[in-house]
Amino acid sequence: MTRRNLYLIIILFLPIFSFVYSQDNLTEIVSNSQGIKQDNKIFFEVEGYSVLVQLEDQPFNDQGLFILRNRYFIEKDTKFTTDTSLKIKNRSYALTSKLTKGILKNEVYYILYYSDKESRLVKFINAGPRDIKMEQLFVKAIINDLIPKQQFASITIDTIYFAGRKIKLGTVCQWMEPHNIQCDRLGQMNWSEYRTLDKAKSATQIQHDITANKFGAKLLEEKEVSVTFEGEKTKALMTKWKIKIPKMLMGGSNILIVFYVTEKVRDKFISCTMSHYSEEAPEGKLPKMLTEIMQLTD
Repeated sequence: MTRRNLYLIIILFLPIFSFVYSQDNLTEIVSNSQGIKQDNKIFFEVEGYSVLVQLEDQPFNDQGLFILRNRYFIEKDTKFTTDTSLKIKNRSYALTSKLTKGILKNEVYYILYYSDKESRLVKFINAGPRDIKMEQLFVKAIINDLIPKQQFASITIDTIYFAGRKIKLGTVCQWMEPHNIQCDRLGQMNWSEYRTLDKAKSATQIQHDITANKFGAKLLEEKEVSVTFEGEKTKALMTKWKIKIPKMLMGGSNILIVFYVTEKVRDKFISCTMSHYSEEAPEGKLPKMLTEIMQLTD
């Protein structure tokens, strides 16, 4: 297992909670998303959901739907629902499995009519309760091409937009998925933007709990630390883990330090997880990439 793969342990799905929606909610949801186009696929992160959008070479008919169900391992007896508000032929299939103790993983497949020969697939993945209304609004945004260009990032990183702020990182970083960057020997950071502080706090807690239950490592330390996060003085939860793999096989330190923080930043409610190996910064310090967002003040 490589160090890069171990970083992926902290890329986890976050919970979503439902409330009353309007057109304003659609605008906010879209503004909280980030998309990356790669070949014929579009990947999004939106309020804790990982989303895949792509065209499928099957028509929206019984035979085409049968092939697509098999392609995505959807059992034939899986019940489907139809959203009449989408104004096009559609079906959605929801699959639920156990992610870790007390937390469920949802995989939801929206299959949409696109043309006489093609269907469009929109796949959502999250952990915790589904937000069906949010899913439906985001699908509408995709169908009606309502996601503006500024929500998309180049697949090659030079500059990122973090809660509305432009941050130049150079070429040492790469996208692991939308809203998730890893920089060689400079740390990793993933974040989601929410409409309410409570949703962001719940997301951060769930991400911590999933990591604690699934992580192949020994917890060495956990404590709350004072930080300045995007100019806001707040608290972060710091955890220190010893990876259960020898240093020789790791190719470096096997001590991973992870920070969890939730804060309001420029009218966005942010849930953010940052991590780095102990050799990537002096004791009590952060790697340069992470200091672009957060500074330790203890």
